[in-house]
Amino acid sequence: MPRLRAELPSGAYRRPKRTDSNETVVTVVGENGESLGSFDFSRYPLVGTLRQSLIQAFITATSSGGRWRRAGSCAAGQSMVGTFLKFVEANHPNVESIEGITPEVWNSWRTDLEGRVKWPGQINLSRSLLADVEGVPEATQLALRTRAPKPKSRDYNAYSREEFARIKRVYTGYVMEAEKRITSNVKTLIDYWNGVEDPEDKPYRAKWKDWSKGQILDHLLTTGEIPKAMEKFPHFSGLKDHFGLEPHQRSRNLLFPNPAEILALVVLFICERGYNSSVVFGMEVPELASGLPTKSSGSVYTAHLDKPRRGPAKRYFTSNFAGNESRLMERAIRMTQPARYTLEQLGFPTNQLLIALGTQTTRHPSGIFITDWSTSSYFVKSLAKLAPVLGDDGTPLHLNLRRLRLTEQVHSQRSRQNSETVSEEIYRRSEPATVRQAVPVLLQGQQEALQHAQRFVEIRTVTTQELPADGAHVEALSARLGIGQEAAQSLLNGALDTATAACTDFFHSPFDTDQNGACAASFMMCLGCDNAVATPRHLPQLVVLFDALQSIASTVSEERWNREFAMHQARLRNLLSRLATKAEIAEARLQKTTETEELISRLIGRELDA
Repeated sequence: MPRLRAELPSGAYRRPKRTDSNETVVTVVGENGESLGSFDFSRYPLVGTLRQSLIQAFITATSSGGRWRRAGSCAAGQSMVGTFLKFVEANHPNVESIEGITPEVWNSWRTDLEGRVKWPGQINLSRSLLADVEGVPEATQLALRTRAPKPKSRDYNAYSREEFARIKRVYTGYVMEAEKRITSNVKTLIDYWNGVEDPEDKPYRAKWKDWSKGQILDHLLTTGEIPKAMEKFPHFSGLKDHFGLEPHQRSRNLLFPNPAEILALVVLFICERGYNSSVVFGMEVPELASGLPTKSSGSVYTAHLDKPRRGPAKRYFTSNFAGNESRLMERAIRMTQPARYTLEQLGFPTNQLLIALGTQTTRHPSGIFITDWSTSSYFVKSLAKLAPVLGDDGTPLHLNLRRLRLTEQVHSQRSRQNSETVSEEIYRRSEPATVRQAVPVLLQGQQEALQHAQRFVEIRTVTTQELPADGAHVEALSARLGIGQEAAQSLLNGALDTATAACTDFFHSPFDTDQNGACAASFMMCLGCDNAVATPRHLPQLVVLFDALQSIASTVSEERWNREFAMHQARLRNLLSRLATKAEIAEARLQKTTETEELISRLIGRELDA
């Protein structure tokens, strides 16, 4: 088989110029060859040659290998150039070129930004753009290296659990209404294609021609526009009445969601996953996963996500959506599928998930749809108006996507697209909601610690009054201590005795064990073991041990006492106070024998240790 040569451009090939003839409109192409739009700088002041220098820097930043790879980043960069030029013209009229951007000019611009916005994004955006401009004075380059730090505190806290639940409930309802509208009209369109239109649907008449609902929807799906015969009054309102649209909706919303509806989807994705809004806006239609186990009968989708700020090594990652998340994903696909079909018909195929119909001419090459969500803050206000949510105080709740991401991490106590350390230290720890959630956990931990301390400090005791008078009471003792009747009888007979108490379970020690599983701890540790039981029979050696420890306290250093003996004496004092009265303790001292003293001496000298 003959080898095929790759077809390469001719030697005279040059990349197409990215600016118009006036060099004020820059066209940006994305990483996959798609158009990210044209960015017009002609409306900004010239400021001598400064505007042209900044345009050239913008071209560098949006070129292959540049730092701005998304339409949103490009739009933010364009906006920053315009704001900077207006600032320089108003506050530094003597500046005519990039050479005039001295450290004083930069610092005044930075101070102005810091007075208006708390987050350092605009400052760092300015730094990165000016760093690409040729001719920046050396002293200014040094000043540009100082990165603006993130603020130590936020202007907002997480939404309460009740507010978070209301946000999800309200926007779920809003999205479901949009889905119902679009899928209903898609069904009408499919019926039209299949020749089974509803005979009860009356045709709509425009310019002496009757249009069925299917014909209107077919034209809309193919062109992205309603038929020209219906564009002018009274048809643009009559058509909405004909299809039962709301007053604020446009006729083209029959098949395409409006920006507020897409933003409601974004809100729900953030509520489910805590993603950055930029990641959600950039999602593509996911794959239907196969071979993945799921507890529900629903589908599992695998989405390929992109977060450029994570750096080249970590920016791309995949995530599976199942259960409620899967249903949300399916809802998003159904709502936006007609828009993807129309874009393909218009020559702009895309796999982007979130697409909306613009409210006016858009930056997208089609001029109709929105795929660039850099101005999503405008639509946040529109969504809050169309689907208001009330806060805990009964007033309208201000929707903030960053605050929503914070809330999801605070309430789920999980990291989201960040490390556990970052999520804990930056997002969760300082939150009042985290503190409130931690209170029951802390109380439970304190209770468990108290129970643990009681279990290891207060060994079980059987006092003189509690000793069974005869074998008939062995069963009651067995039940109270939680041991078998045979073990209870052995306890009473002294068969389980150690140097300090009786051991009811030699092979399940909470301390050290040997290779056979037997307890290998010092008999001193019996004083803090939940397997140990002290009875009046052990009182003589316990009193001798207490007196011996008292003597040691006066002969060793404080450091050694605290390290080796203090805990044992505290446990022993507590034990004696529960096991016997003062009179019984005094009587036990009189009963001590040479054998008992020798036993305790060997115990303290660690001669009895395993």
